Amino acid sequence: MKKRSIVLLFILLLLAIMFLTSSIWSIFGLAIVGFGVLHYVKKSRGKSSFKRPLLIIWLGVFLAFIIVIANTDTSTTENAKEEARVTTEKKEAEAKAKEEARIAAEKKEAEAKAKEEARIAAEKKEAEAKAKEEARIAAEKKEAEAKAKEEARIAAEKKEAEAKAKEEARIAAEKKEAEAKAKEEARIAAEKKEAEAKEEEETSNKLMYDPTGADKDCSDFPSGGFEAQEFYIAAGGPQSDPHDLDRDNDGNACDWQ
Repeated sequence: MKKRSIVLLFILLLLAIMFLTSSIWSIFGLAIVGFGVLHYVKKSRGKSSFKRPLLIIWLGVFLAFIIVIANTDTSTTENAKEEARVTTEKKEAEAKAKEEARIAAEKKEAEAKAKEEARIAAEKKEAEAKAKEEARIAAEKKEAEAKAKEEARIAAEKKEAEAKAKEEARIAAEKKEAEAKAKEEARIAAEKKEAEAKEEEETSNKLMYDPTGADKDCSDFPSGGFEAQEFYIAAGGPQSDPHDLDRDNDGNACDWQ
């Protein structure tokens, strides 16, 4: 066997073994390399073998190389998938953490909102209680004012009633006084009338004729106008002149002066 061929075979075996360590599946290529080496040895000893055993060896090395590359791509793909999975899981974990943080923030915000609403409700309740208290005080004040007004009205009515009673008493007193005065005036008038009647009676007794008797003329009074004037007055003059003794209506009968 030539030295060059031995070195080449050694190199090819090393390549096949290296490929075998890279991937278990390169054993198929290594088997083909061994098959080619076996036939190469047979050929170098003069035994029957394939015409080109080196080509078989190279084919095994190439197959092992292809398997290693495929496994490398597959491994790279799997690594990429694993990295992608890890990245996805990491992203999912981050998203989950963000979601949990968002939920926690929303929960905290909801708690703060609930506290604020509770505070507002408490303030509202307090304001309502305060408004009710103010309304109660206002109602009591209004009631007190109404009571004061009612008392003032009652006092005013009482005062008015007292004033009215005083006025009625005054009117009654004035009425009583007027009645007494009227009685006194009536008494005086009666006395006057009685005196006048008495005087008239005395005058009638002095008159020549009865004033209520037959019609008389100025010629019926021989003594002149004085007797005619007394008769004229006794008959109702100067307001009334039934005997027509005062024809010029100067209040004097028969032109008495």
